[in-house]
Amino acid sequence: MDERDTQEREDGRSAVAGHDAALPASGEDEQSDASAHDPQAVKQRLFAERIRIEQLGRVRQLVFGSLDGLLVPLGVVSAVAGGTRNTQAIIVAGIAEAFAGA
Repeated sequence: MDERDTQEREDGRSAVAGHDAALPASGEDEQSDASAHDPQAVKQRLFAERIRIEQLGRVRQLVFGSLDGLLVPLGVVSAVAGGTRNTQAIIVAGIAEAFAGA
């Protein structure tokens, strides 16, 4: 470690070129500590977090539902195709699963 690396770290910068460390200014740090324990601010943050969790839950349901809707028919058709070479049986199995899964 050379003198330049030491100076960069003392200045709050990273030793890696082009990467600055994210250090808050001293005034911002004191202000955030004061508002961090304000009951109204805590309630607002909790309310915002609950909304964010609900939105992420909807996204998760959408992803899992679409995967289920795509993978189950693929599995049925693949299994039937592996068991028989009859094209009509494969198509019938795919259609039957589509109606059963709906």
